Amino acid sequence: MFSIIEHPLTSKAEIEESAQHQRYAIGRRLREVGVRSVYLIHGTFVGSDPLGWIRTLSRVWPQARQVLSDLQTRGLDSFAKYAGNYTEEYAEQLSAAINSETHPEIPVKLFQWTGENNHLARAEAAVRLVAELHQRHARDRGRVLLWGHSHGGNVLALLTNLLGCDVESREAFFHAVRSLWSGPTSSASDPSIWNEVWNIFQSKHPPLENIECDIASFGVPVRYGWEGRGFSQLLHFVNHRALNKEDDLTVPLPSSSEEIHSSLRGDFVQAFGIAGTNLAPGLLDWRTHIADWRLHRFLQAKIRSRDVLANLKSGTRLHEDGETLLVDYGTLNAAIPIFDAHAVYTREQWLKFHLHEVVERFYGL
Repeated sequence: MFSIIEHPLTSKAEIEESAQHQRYAIGRRLREVGVRSVYLIHGTFVGSDPLGWIRTLSRVWPQARQVLSDLQTRGLDSFAKYAGNYTEEYAEQLSAAINSETHPEIPVKLFQWTGENNHLARAEAAVRLVAELHQRHARDRGRVLLWGHSHGGNVLALLTNLLGCDVESREAFFHAVRSLWSGPTSSASDPSIWNEVWNIFQSKHPPLENIECDIASFGVPVRYGWEGRGFSQLLHFVNHRALNKEDDLTVPLPSSSEEIHSSLRGDFVQAFGIAGTNLAPGLLDWRTHIADWRLHRFLQAKIRSRDVLANLKSGTRLHEDGETLLVDYGTLNAAIPIFDAHAVYTREQWLKFHLHEVVERFYGL
């Protein structure tokens, strides 16, 4: 299921006027349907350990992990700002758009993960997110609104699979990486989280059984698929511009360097991040490589290295689950348009448009 949206915004004055009228209605509607909190999950390469070197270093200097991760995150926030990154400022603006002093606050939280481009990092993030949501919402009744950019959305895809899959599949998932979190010399970033979530799934009551997860993804490459029993509602935003009828719903491989640079067809990174384009985890820890390989066999057993080019040529835009909005965000004037076409989703000028579309399509206004 998909829809096409061309030029969603016009003048700045109209945006601000519309925002003033919508603010109260959006916040009120979120409270009416029982939204308890909003989470923002960033994508690849803007996390706390995008190259895996902190994980490797912490094996010999465990105390340094948190300090180095915090420095890495603050440095990237200062450099990248809104470009493909959810910052504290972005979270504050989103919070201001849905909250007021006269109503109970709906907290907007940033969920940090390493940002590495591999199965293991995304799996660890999904496990940590289960723990986070269970800790904060196990006794709630209501909804949680989850926004994921780029492979942060694939963290959410894995979350839905963990929450909605059968017992055998879940046990196979944990077994694939058991050597990282169950032994005395674990390589997992936080072994206790893996044990905690494993125990949560062993309990009589399913995790988050009282909470419905509503998910909005932004520029998320088609990777793992989404388990329908693990989410309530699902909406995808994809920056897409069709040049002719033949590629209305796909993005063919660029035919020239100029086409890559100018990003004529929208977000090429979203199509480029399709299955088979992972990077090796870590630097020296062989166990992380084995765990990632086992996860690959479990999650994408049919994807082979030699299939990468064929996958890229397919130019897949649409996810099989949920609704996809193919949005033409217009001409981009950044120094490197190919990256800005993928970063456009997290820029503050589009925040109110995204918020309105999510709330309207999920809950009605």
